[in-house]
Amino acid sequence: LLERMLSEGLEPDRRTYSSVIAAWAKHGDGEKAEALLERMLSKGLEPNVVTFTSVIAARAKHGDGENAEALLERMLSEGLEPDRRTYSSVIAAWAKHGDGEKAEALLER
Repeated sequence: LLERMLSEGLEPDRRTYSSVIAAWAKHGDGEKAEALLERMLSKGLEPNVVTFTSVIAARAKHGDGENAEALLERMLSEGLEPDRRTYSSVIAAWAKHGDGEKAEALLER
């Protein structure tokens, strides 16, 4: 759909990218969700907390705690304030990965 929009002269905005990222996240495809986040950033669009959290949730579905936490750190470095869903998603990623210590460490933040 994004390619079709571009071919029709419509430039996707933050809301469009965030919606497609959320769709990939819902299907648990963290790689595609994160690739779209990178594409969004390369277009000069600033993701919000919901956008980052969607990508983190996609990573969490497969227990990818390492990438989920890296995204959390990146989000923080860009000045975005994570919400409960963000932290819960990273905790879920570590829990699914089987690393209760890292999941618990996030509760201390």
